This record gives sequence, C-alpha cells and structure tokens, in this order.
Amino acid sequence: MRFKKVAETMANLIKITLRSLRLCGSKKGAEAVANKQEKVMKLFSLNRVTRVSLVAFLTVAALAALGSTCFSEEPTVTPSFIYLYGYGPLSVGDIVTVSTEDGVLCGKSIVTVDGQYGQMAVYGDDSLTGGVVEGARPGERLLIKINGEEVYFPVGGTPVFGRDGETYQVDLD
Repeated sequence: MRFKKVAETMANLIKITLRSLRLCGSKKGAEAVANKQEKVMKLFSLNRVTRVSLVAFLTVAALAALGSTCFSEEPTVTPSFIYLYGYGPLSVGDIVTVSTEDGVLCGKSIVTVDGQYGQMAVYGDDSLTGGVVEGARPGERLLIKINGEEVYFPVGGTPVFGRDGETYQVDLD
C-alpha cells in the first residue's frame, strides 16, 4: 500500500513535467513523458526492486526535463517599468508572461492565488544600452500568455506599455 502511494506521487511528478514540457513547446518531449506516465501505474506487475529503479529513473528524467532553458528565462531588469495585475481563469502554478510583438520577454509571474496574477513588473527598453532592446518601448503593444498560450482578447483590449512606474489592471478572459 505504501509503495502504491510512492508510485502515485511519481506519476504526479511526471504529470507536472509533461505540463511543463508542453509549456516549453516541446511536443516530442511531452509525448515521450506522457508515454512514461502511463507506464508508471502499470509498474505493479514488476518486482519491487525493478519498480523502485524504474521510478527513480523516471524521476531523474523528469527533473532533467525541468532543467529546460524556458524555465530559467527571465525578463531583463531595466530602470524603466510598469506594473500589471489582474484577474482571470488562472490556477496556482500557472505562468503569466508578457512580451513585445517582437518576442522580447518583459514580464513574468507565477500565479500564487487562484484567479489572479501580479503585481508583475513589466520592463521597458533601457535607452542607455544603444542598439540592444531589453524590453517594451512606450506605446508598444504587449502580448500576454498563460502557460505559453497567448491571450488574444484581454478584457478591455490589448495592453500597451504605458508611463514609467504606473500600475495597470489587465484582466484576462
């Protein structure tokens, strides 16, 4: 009975890894983890040593997958920023990101309370760095994603990078 609980925990870990791989856009990796996840619950026909070894292997594989660069990607902190916060169909652990239309990541927040995100700093471009673009420019449209999926119609329309230091409520639908 105790081992069954451990196997269920491992299956949940693999399920989290599968979701994370999908967030990173690794469809092939996500499919591979999904196949392993299905097999975890079938481990009970194997002897105990084999089950423990296989579960340990799957755990290491899951943790290695979580080391993907998409999880370490963070916006560049600059002296120019605004704050966004809002409400929407969010669950604890969801990742809300904000980027420019050119794909520059300018804000990131992990949801800690169901149904809301923020207050998230969204960084602007640092004019002192010359030709390097680290964030949004004033008036530039901001794209919001939840777990890697773009929110096409935030309530109230597409947000733009506003006046430095201001706070904006952007609810997600």
